Amino acid sequence: MPKKKSKKSAVSGGPYLTGAFFCEKALEETDRVPTFIRVMDILTIEEPKLPAQPLGQPEIMPAVLVTLVVMLKSGDEKGKRTLRIDTVTPSLKRRKGTDQTISFSGGEGGVHLRGPVPHPVNEEGVYWHEVRLDGKLLTRIPLRVVYSPTKPDPQPLSTPGAKEKG
Repeated sequence: MPKKKSKKSAVSGGPYLTGAFFCEKALEETDRVPTFIRVMDILTIEEPKLPAQPLGQPEIMPAVLVTLVVMLKSGDEKGKRTLRIDTVTPSLKRRKGTDQTISFSGGEGGVHLRGPVPHPVNEEGVYWHEVRLDGKLLTRIPLRVVYSPTKPDPQPLSTPGAKEKG
């Protein structure tokens, strides 16, 4: 009797990165379909004005909340893995992220991580966010911080034809 051939997937391996980006807001409707609002790679803000810190006090790190989205599909992968997102600042300082355990169940299912994260804004330029799975680099997400010029205080309006006192 001939051996029955096992079905092979057209694609083997995994897990697969299906998306990694920043946005203003992430929604999930009752049908579990996500919606991402205002996907961004540039963050324009007013330059933070920080008070001088007393000697010996830690530096205040200004930050803005943005929504981070990372989506992975299992593929052949099953079991627990460790995800971490490290940040490299424009001045090339590296900040190690927190390890997070995620689980894969194989197939087309996967893991969708999304939520607000404080993004540092203490210097202008491109911040690179390295998405790592078990220490291996999957991708880098850029987010450029740009300082907008501060707006001057509005000047009082004068009425045409009004006479100045003097």
